[in-house]
Amino acid sequence: MLGWLRWVTAVPVQADLWEQAGTDESARFAVATSYDTLNAYAGATLGERLGWLLQGIWAVGVFVLAERAVGVPRWLSSVGLVLSLGWAVLTPLGTAADVGWAEAAGVAVLYTGWYLWMALLGSVLLRRRVGPAGVQNPDSRVPAECGS
Repeated sequence: MLGWLRWVTAVPVQADLWEQAGTDESARFAVATSYDTLNAYAGATLGERLGWLLQGIWAVGVFVLAERAVGVPRWLSSVGLVLSLGWAVLTPLGTAADVGWAEAAGVAVLYTGWYLWMALLGSVLLRRRVGPAGVQNPDSRVPAECGS
């Protein structure tokens, strides 16, 4: 979030300063340097590295919830774990260490796969039949306490 907020808070100010600098090369150099520094910190460090890592850890938490959910096949939750762990490791490694194959595998393959897995998990969760307190209720789509 902090990485994205720079685009609506700091970058417009820097753009105005760039315009005000006109042809003054030293002023333009100072604005360009501050932009590069902000981009490296807020964009790369916070957004690309820490953000990806924390989102990957959160994704592992989604796996844990899927693993405990009633009506979710074990194979489906296991696929989520593999995708989450791989993405949580490869994406920050790829962006921080500039390892192209790790970033490509983490973002293009595992992250995309994780979103597809989330869509499938959501579909499974919406279609399952569960009654009160998480007890499976295969006879009705309406929980027992709602029926008469």
